[in-house]
Amino acid sequence: MNLSRLGILVIASAFAIVSACGGGGGGLAVLSPSLPIGGGSSGGIGGSGFTTSGTIDGTGSIFVNGVRFDVSGADIRIDGESAREEDLGPGMVVTVRGSLDDDDPGRGIAEEVDYERELVGPIDSIELSSDGNSMRLRILNRSVIAERVNTVFSGLRFSTIALDQVVEVSGFVDAQNRIRATRIALNPDFVAGQSEIKLQGTVAQLEGTEFQAGDRIVRAGNATLVNLPGGTLANGQQVEVTGTLTGNIITASQITLVGSLTDNLQNGDQLRIQGTITDFASRSNFRVRDIPVSAASADLQLAGDGLRAGLIVEIEGPWNGSVLDATSVKTRRGRIRAEARLSGIDAEARTLTLQFATGSITLTSDDRTLFTDDDEDFLSFGAIRTGAFISAEAVLNGNTMLATRVRREDDDDDEILQGPVERFVSGVSVTILGVTFDTTGADFETIDDEDVGSDVFYASISIGDLVRVEDEAPANGIADEVTFESALNLDGDIEFPEDDSDDDSQDVEGDPGEEDDEAESPEADDDPDVNDDDDEAESPEADDDLDPTDDAESPGDDNDDNDDNDDDDDDDDDDDVTVDE
Repeated sequence: MNLSRLGILVIASAFAIVSACGGGGGGLAVLSPSLPIGGGSSGGIGGSGFTTSGTIDGTGSIFVNGVRFDVSGADIRIDGESAREEDLGPGMVVTVRGSLDDDDPGRGIAEEVDYERELVGPIDSIELSSDGNSMRLRILNRSVIAERVNTVFSGLRFSTIALDQVVEVSGFVDAQNRIRATRIALNPDFVAGQSEIKLQGTVAQLEGTEFQAGDRIVRAGNATLVNLPGGTLANGQQVEVTGTLTGNIITASQITLVGSLTDNLQNGDQLRIQGTITDFASRSNFRVRDIPVSAASADLQLAGDGLRAGLIVEIEGPWNGSVLDATSVKTRRGRIRAEARLSGIDAEARTLTLQFATGSITLTSDDRTLFTDDDEDFLSFGAIRTGAFISAEAVLNGNTMLATRVRREDDDDDEILQGPVERFVSGVSVTILGVTFDTTGADFETIDDEDVGSDVFYASISIGDLVRVEDEAPANGIADEVTFESALNLDGDIEFPEDDSDDDSQDVEGDPGEEDDEAESPEADDDPDVNDDDDEAESPEADDDLDPTDDAESPGDDNDDNDDNDDDDDDDDDDDVTVDE
């Protein structure tokens, strides 16, 4: 390969624990001699260069933001400590500094790979969505949204998440200051005063070596202080705290200053980052991971309503001294959902055909499509076989559906198809993505999960509305449940608003996958689900409430044409996750 050196700027993905940071956009710790990441790692900063920061979408080398990086000679660090390639796994939000191929920008050689765990601690509460596709976890008083299909799990499954498990979280902070988890990994059982926890926060109410960070008291008398000006704590500092937890008190072993990215950027530095749009004012004025962005001249690879707050995007462009001047904005999150048996595979075209009782759909895939199995082991495209039951998320671009996440299930389940309505016969049937379902005996729900009759549902439906149809196993093409879905919100966005009532959420023990109804429907005299109030607040008159949006949106495609798929044999399974059952 013809490789050129492309700079030495390194950004680490770190998220603020408090909403004061960039409107919930997330803080960014910066690798530099003066501001190392927690754990003491350091790296050069300066010069004009290129850095990419986003989720690992494949291993056997690693795929990050459309680039396949050779990491065989890279300095790999996890929380500042030396690590190996096999310690990296899908879903981790990493930062890669290195070189790109002049002739093929989809290939590169990594010089440094940095992964910072965003949050580590015990699960204090669990809330399940009514459709069972997402849940909100409360960890060290921080809201974390986990998705059944899109979050990668290591050492546990979506269905086995339980109270008091100690987990480490990687993900993106949204406009409500929640972490939308891209990966959740199980740590050893929690032992008060012994298990390591990690969070970020703002130093407040400092008295001597004790201060408040969020709702926790931090005792820093014996902590190693890293990069704090003058080696001292001060109110208002954004810090990363590592230590142990007993009750509400954190005994810190290390406190590291979280630096501001803009303090160290130089004009012309090239960035490619993934994150959530926050503080959206206009196309030329918004933030991604607390970085000011202008996309006034950018190539937008989006669909539907375009840029907006809450959209997870990949942005590339130079830093001009005050703003990231984006040349490209893409999204890899879609609202197409499909769960069905795989009836056809075209290895050359990289397509998958899913068969429903009354029709089929075809999904395309690319180098960035993340394939896993029900145990969350990483798979290559070649490991997928016809006859398997799979769950997939895809983005719709014209008539093409690009799968961004494909999971091979252990067992058959209900067939589910979510997409824009193409046609309907009132009271009789609905057609989604070319597949027609008989709805004469179906239950109908609004976007707020309120039961309605067929007449009310069809009085509100329009072509293009996003609708989810469930055909219970054994599937026969007759819909059992038909629900309006939000085209503008990812799973859990509406059901789990971030507000002061979060602490009153209903705790759920045991297997979340088996207790959805109990979790969402506590007895009236018990601790009620805070979402009951939210549903009322967000439920205008029926005729206005059913249609989730006038303009159904399906986030756009990503046109990276990297021909080199992760065809590195099925041994890639060993590169990441071994699930403890």
